Amino acid sequence: MKNDNDIVFTGLGVVSPSGIGISSLMDSLFNEKSGIQLRDEFAESEWPFRIGGMIKGFEGKKFIKPRKNLKLMCREIQFGFAAATMAIEDAGLDLESHDSSRLGVVCGTDTFYADPSSLMDSFYTEDGSVPPISEWTVRAMKTIEPLWMLKYLPNMTAAHVAIFLDAQGPNNSIIQRDASGLLAMVEAADAIRRGWADTMVIGGTGSKIHPTFLSYHGTDWLAHPGDDPATACKPFDKQRSGTVASEGAGMILIERRKTADARGAKIYGKLSSFDYGCCNSDEDSQIEFLTKKINGAIQKAGIDKSQVTHVNSHGSAEILSDRIEAKAINNALGDIDVVAFKSNFGNMGPAGGIIESAVSLKALSENRLPGTMNYLEPDAECPVNVQAAASDAEQKAAIKISISNTGQMVAVLMEAE
Repeated sequence: MKNDNDIVFTGLGVVSPSGIGISSLMDSLFNEKSGIQLRDEFAESEWPFRIGGMIKGFEGKKFIKPRKNLKLMCREIQFGFAAATMAIEDAGLDLESHDSSRLGVVCGTDTFYADPSSLMDSFYTEDGSVPPISEWTVRAMKTIEPLWMLKYLPNMTAAHVAIFLDAQGPNNSIIQRDASGLLAMVEAADAIRRGWADTMVIGGTGSKIHPTFLSYHGTDWLAHPGDDPATACKPFDKQRSGTVASEGAGMILIERRKTADARGAKIYGKLSSFDYGCCNSDEDSQIEFLTKKINGAIQKAGIDKSQVTHVNSHGSAEILSDRIEAKAINNALGDIDVVAFKSNFGNMGPAGGIIESAVSLKALSENRLPGTMNYLEPDAECPVNVQAAASDAEQKAAIKISISNTGQMVAVLMEAE
């Protein structure tokens, strides 16, 4: 039953290795056109990060307004800003007539890492020697560009988007690793339900291919590149060896149904419920916890499990994470169709949960769901029904899952109109 206070999805914006814009992304997914490629600068090496999901052809100046703000935005912030403008355009939101005080922004991010070259000069003297570390602060203040820090602050994506939109409502940034995007959706939905806003821009942006990110976090979690980059990421497959790092951003507009209907907006689906929390203990406890989150989302939505037509998994292709998620999905929903789109565009951190949600929303509105690439050999330790081929079956409701390696687990339930 529709209610004026329902929270509905009305605009989708995507910047991904598999396409810029939701239409381009869906085309890549349905045609199994992978966004994972060799990285030119590392192609001849034996390093595990010689492949990745890189966004090619992206020009920030096409999206960033005013253009002078480019100097204040690292690549990830530019992605997020671009995706937000796409979501606003897709939703047909007239900013001139919309009440700015009832419009807010919440964005999920991770740490934004600076290029080593931006700091290098601060560590060397004029003759090329390295001075004592005690002298570094003085040298850094003289050599690092004055606006350097503003380019890399995790909260700046939401700030830039809000300033551009004149969004005077709630503004927040969620920094909880891969789950950040879906947690931003939860926070924004709560802001609407509390009566603080009618419309919220939600999103996630991030990069796991950045050299500084990789040097800090290591590479043990990455897949073996193999001979063909497009086949490296194998969620739930017995031969999976890890995930593939990528970059990107996704932004979605959510609104109170009454607000969306008043302006005649098209609606992709309804945000029915969510359940989330943190469990960072043993494997069995994590399986039990995620099972509870999935069941909790269904119970809060007030629907029968049979109405859920697919699970859009976190599906990173990491050995332990996939095993935990698969067993939890099976415990909660049995033999339901499961898709895992990181097989196509890799793991981009906070952006993944939002971009994958956008794919499910398109599926709910069009009754067409892309399949999962690279699923060839089932793993008995991952007892899920992975949908390898695209489906044209009716889509009534979907559960989207995001998991952080620090223990955050989120299950969101979306329903078709």
